[in-house]
Amino acid sequence: CILPIVFHTMGGPEIPLEEGNTSVRRSIYFRHGHERQVEFLKTFDGANVLECYRRNSTIVPQQALALSNSVVIRQQSRRVANQLTRIATTDQQYVDLAFEQLLGRLPSVAEQTHCLAFLGSQAELIAAGNLSYNGNAPAANAAAREVDASPSLRARQGLVHVLLNHNDFVTVR
Repeated sequence: CILPIVFHTMGGPEIPLEEGNTSVRRSIYFRHGHERQVEFLKTFDGANVLECYRRNSTIVPQQALALSNSVVIRQQSRRVANQLTRIATTDQQYVDLAFEQLLGRLPSVAEQTHCLAFLGSQAELIAAGNLSYNGNAPAANAAAREVDASPSLRARQGLVHVLLNHNDFVTVR
């Protein structure tokens, strides 16, 4: 895999509770306690420290919203998009590479068509100042709009953000 999204080392100190929403380390390194748990993990049914036999699986809309709005996901989207952009010279190559690296498969013809249309329309909206890369209305703060990146790169970051929230990415099969 060409994308080092997470740390490649095991072990190390536990991660303080305050860093739980911004850390890219696996959740097994988070400090857990009965009285205090990482809020982000509560959204995803983090393990209860008092129950170790069976966990019930639940899927709720708040999980998708938490992933979509996560600072970590946005940071990783930028990072992955920048790495893929160094390799892919065309948008079509970029879409193929993004699907392959993030979802482990190539896009269907329909997905390829939709993604290429998305990249084009997003870049136009961003260039016109009508949209930030993640689909939100433009921020009042220029730094929040990431003015250092081209509209094309910001559109690519948005596509990676979408793929990181794709069912094929978040579901273990």
